[in-house]
Amino acid sequence: MAGGWVCTTSQEPAAPDPLLVMEAVRLRVENERAEIQVRLGAQILTALALRELAGQMGKIDHLTITPELVTPLLQRLAEPKES
Repeated sequence: MAGGWVCTTSQEPAAPDPLLVMEAVRLRVENERAEIQVRLGAQILTALALRELAGQMGKIDHLTITPELVTPLLQRLAEPKES
């Protein structure tokens, strides 16, 4: 070729940024968790929260349960289930 340049390059597609991939996965997991929580009833979410709290509290030597604590819980259990 007279006076011309020929430039040939073979560029492979750039690999996705691992941080962006991890963030996308984390957002997808959080979205799926939120969708599951929407489908669960308030009673189940409360029970799960209490279980999580109990797991983090450690050992309790003495626990006093008064009627003021138990009555609202029993009333909620007696209510019709949410549809």
